[in-house]
Amino acid sequence: MSHAASPGSPATEVRFDDLVALRHGSLPRQRMAIPSVLRPGGFAGRRRGHGLDIHDVRHFVDGDDLRHADPAATARTGRLHVRTFHEERDRAALLVADFRRPMLWATRGRLRSVAGAAALAVLGWRIIDAGGKVGLLAVREGGLDHIAVRPRERTMMQVAGALEAGHARALAEAQAAAEGGPRIATAAPARGGLGPLLAAFGARPRPSDSSPAPAAPLGEARTQRHAPPEPLHAVLERAARLVPRGGAIVCATGLDTPGEGFEAVVGSIARRRRLVLLLVRDALETAPPARRLTYYGDDGLVLDGRIPAADDARVAVLRALGATVVPIGTHADGGADDLAALEIA
Repeated sequence: MSHAASPGSPATEVRFDDLVALRHGSLPRQRMAIPSVLRPGGFAGRRRGHGLDIHDVRHFVDGDDLRHADPAATARTGRLHVRTFHEERDRAALLVADFRRPMLWATRGRLRSVAGAAALAVLGWRIIDAGGKVGLLAVREGGLDHIAVRPRERTMMQVAGALEAGHARALAEAQAAAEGGPRIATAAPARGGLGPLLAAFGARPRPSDSSPAPAAPLGEARTQRHAPPEPLHAVLERAARLVPRGGAIVCATGLDTPGEGFEAVVGSIARRRRLVLLLVRDALETAPPARRLTYYGDDGLVLDGRIPAADDARVAVLRALGATVVPIGTHADGGADDLAALEIA
């Protein structure tokens, strides 16, 4: 880490005002269909088939289906008219914020958790402005925060407030768990064992060493001071129970501690509803240094070894299972282009 972010800075905190400002300042306006019936949550989506709701009555043109002829308009005008249809449906999404310990770190830019919250806010405002509905599930070590999926701007303001408060509690809980000082040990790093590097800790590089990292026969030395984070598959299963039928799940996470059977859970959810994973990655994961580092592990140990590169093979598997995976960086505009092209439908 080239510099440590000061406590209370936008790099380490989720701020309500910043999340609200993202409504107008983050992405260009997306062209979206406008519902013909302006009720809360109505959204006319592009679907296969003509739908069930009458959208318009117009003159017949070559290629129109005669089964959709409108007898009344045809008799009244003396010219053949046909009905056009669309399907009106609720556009709803549950935003899932991963504030577990492994998300509370970064080597540059913002904490992974802060970057994820900002990305969720961008998409949440876009859905609300299109007449849709949003809700929130924010998961941390000490509990969770839930806001039911509802329409209107007021709900998104509640989501922004809950993101700020939930993240502050997650930082406080991580700090309390780290009190008492870390224990020293040497081990080969495992994927998902990088955080929390809570900016104030920092990673201390060591001179390059061609020898491999120790095989980590730690046994008792790796006894955890506190319980491991809830596995990600359990978080997604809970989210699937909370999102309404036809709604989407948008989860900002680093895929840390996914748990056994994670891919099976992703496949099951993706078959029944839209699943979007905003994959938050720090520069240390996308381009890890070749030298060995000393850093704090999830269980409070000071670990020593080389940082493994991000697991792109897992991303390919998740996409093959039907999930949409969007990479998000920890720098200020990380993933902005991919978010702009993303449609939550």
